[in-house]
Amino acid sequence: GTLGELCARIFSAASEQQGEFVVLIHGAANTTADEDVKTDHMLRVLLDVVPLKEAVTLAARLTGTQKNRLYDRALALKAERT
Repeated sequence: GTLGELCARIFSAASEQQGEFVVLIHGAANTTADEDVKTDHMLRVLLDVVPLKEAVTLAARLTGTQKNRLYDRALALKAERT
C-alpha cells in the first residue's frame, strides 16, 4: 500500500503501535526502451516546430519525465542532426 495507508493502519489500533516493523520502499521503475523511443520521437517532432526550451517543457508536461533528463536527451538529438 501507500505510506498514507500505513500511517492510517498504525494510528487506528493501539496494538499496531507496539514493537517494530519494516517498511520496504520500491524505487521508480526504469523506463523501457519503447518509452525511450516514444520520448525521442516526441522530442524530435517538438524540436522541429518550437525552440529547445519549449520542446523540453512540453515533453515534460506530456510524459511526466524530469526536465533535466529531457533537456540532455534533446541536446543529444539536436547534435545528431548536425
